[in-house]
Amino acid sequence: MKIGVLGLNEKGQIILEHLLNKTAHNIYAYGLDGTARERSGVHYCTTAMLLCEKADIVLIALDNSSDLTALFNAIAPFIRKDQIFVDTTDISPAMAHAIANGVRRLEGYYLDCGIFGELDQEFVLYIGGSSQAYEKAASLLHCIGPHNYYMGPSGRGQAVRALCRSLSGQIQNCFEETAQLAQAFGIPYDYFIGTLSRYPQIAQPLEFLKGEALPEDLESLEIVGEMAHRAGLKLDGLYAAKRRLSEKRRGYLP
Repeated sequence: MKIGVLGLNEKGQIILEHLLNKTAHNIYAYGLDGTARERSGVHYCTTAMLLCEKADIVLIALDNSSDLTALFNAIAPFIRKDQIFVDTTDISPAMAHAIANGVRRLEGYYLDCGIFGELDQEFVLYIGGSSQAYEKAASLLHCIGPHNYYMGPSGRGQAVRALCRSLSGQIQNCFEETAQLAQAFGIPYDYFIGTLSRYPQIAQPLEFLKGEALPEDLESLEIVGEMAHRAGLKLDGLYAAKRRLSEKRRGYLP
């Protein structure tokens, strides 16, 4: 089975590295900027269409939904029967579902792959789409990361990514508010955070308070807010985290 990596941004380069480290060779690769560097086991293609013609499974790693839309508009005529696309681009569940429908009409498969964590550290992959396609791509996904889970139909991978990032934001917001309350009662902020950090179960969410912030992901909070609205649920912690991050971005909070 021939493998392609489409999009050689930072995420794409790390994915390529994971594959090469797990003995995957003869990988086809293409970056949107057309740049290529010689390395063993990698065949660089001059266009996305050429890569699509050669690879049976195409791993996609792009920076935004606009680039992804442009890509699929360009490669649509080259998608063939049973070809599998595994997309790690951060997009909404609705967009993932729409792309999957379009690829299915061309007799291919599209798996949306939500990533939670850092690809060069600890991370989890959540996959949505055809179970048949997931089974075919499972060994390749294990080369990228051992912790990957099939979540169900199209859009579920991106939905769980947003849920996990939203939960992280809510936990961080709770710690921040609690530390500020402790400070109001005369307990030094850094001292309070330091004592909590001694408990492994909560140490990781506290990393952002020690200058090692996770990306502040307002997009995921908004996606989950819409999911909660559709489900008829009011999640106070979610709305508090979303409000705080919005105010921080507008400069109302430090």
